[in-house]
Amino acid sequence: MEESLAWHRKDPASRMPVRAMALSLQSLYNGFEYIMKKICQEIDGHVPRGDTWHADLVNRMGVATENRPPVFSEELLKELHAMRALRHRIVHAYSFFLDPDTLAAASERAMKLSERFSTEVTTFFQVLSK
Repeated sequence: MEESLAWHRKDPASRMPVRAMALSLQSLYNGFEYIMKKICQEIDGHVPRGDTWHADLVNRMGVATENRPPVFSEELLKELHAMRALRHRIVHAYSFFLDPDTLAAASERAMKLSERFSTEVTTFFQVLSK
């Protein structure tokens, strides 16, 4: 840990691309979460609460309720949980301890996840409107 802090103190500007990538990934996941919360609020009538609400929210999207079918496939749920975990590390590590290669790979996965999320949300609303 001290080694990472020493590197940051020595050349803080060199960490800016890492921080920018981390912030972009965090913002993307926050957008996903916003949509999931709106589905819970508007269709289910309530949003999960408590210490595990972030994970519960994702899990809820894979379960049918009396008002709707499942929103997402199991595969997408796994990808969302992985991105949720990364967002947690980004928020709590303050980008000091984030590996640029890990973030670059996560960014590639996030682009595919974004497309899939959009497709599945669109399909969900099409089914719901029938």
